[in-house]
Amino acid sequence: MLTNSDFRELLNLFEKHDIRYLVVGVYAVMKYSEPRFTKDLDIWIATDRIVDLLFRFFRQNKGRLSNRAREGEFAKLTARETKRIERIFNDVFADSGL
Repeated sequence: MLTNSDFRELLNLFEKHDIRYLVVGVYAVMKYSEPRFTKDLDIWIATDRIVDLLFRFFRQNKGRLSNRAREGEFAKLTARETKRIERIFNDVFADSGL
């Protein structure tokens, strides 16, 4: 079904790294109707595991990411991004006991 090798490679990488995704748009519709090829691939990536992991780290460390988490699972975040996420989490959940 996928005619573009880049699309196949991308989806193979998702599979290899256990990334949950869903093909949407024309490529998804083509499975059930007349083919109509476009130059793009519309996908939705599930981020619930990352968000869940982030929340668990925040809960364990009183609303902050530990140095280990910053250097490990969330190493791609900049210091500024980390601070902003911590601030938002604490503003939203300050009174909830999380």
